[in-house]
Amino acid sequence: ITRSDFAKNPVTYFINRLTRLFNHNGMYVYSVPSTFPTVFAAKASRIVDDDTSDKNILRNLIEKFEDRMVVMRASDTDRLDRPTASLQVLSFLKQKNGYDVFVNSPDGGILVLNSPKLPFWRAYGDDVLLDIAPVNLIQMAIRVTPGMEKIKFRYDRPTIMKLLGDKAASPN
Repeated sequence: ITRSDFAKNPVTYFINRLTRLFNHNGMYVYSVPSTFPTVFAAKASRIVDDDTSDKNILRNLIEKFEDRMVVMRASDTDRLDRPTASLQVLSFLKQKNGYDVFVNSPDGGILVLNSPKLPFWRAYGDDVLLDIAPVNLIQMAIRVTPGMEKIKFRYDRPTIMKLLGDKAASPN
């Protein structure tokens, strides 16, 4: 029974919903033929004006899509490099609070993490703090310098206890 059936017969609809709390019927597993990787080297880029709406950025992605492309606002270009064909992701490991990414970067480039840029994300390239820029509306990217080998993405949201501990340790 569907939600549109609710208008026709609400009692049957609610009985069906209650019954499904205890009898789930079959489980469905969906397969997606081509998912976007967790982390990837950008191969193309497009720069849009800072005042470009999210809707127009999305239109740009759909109409002018290239494989492994990033669309970035003009103000973020100073934080990123140009995409290069030579940047390769060798492997990545999921960590408790992020990812370790191993790359081959003879010419540098742009590395994209398939996660939104949030304030608590940090990125380190060979243990040096890197700037993170938002790309493609829902992803974040960093500049990879030539020769860089290991990039760490860490989500470090402070806990209440940590904040209270910092306040307690503070002389003010």
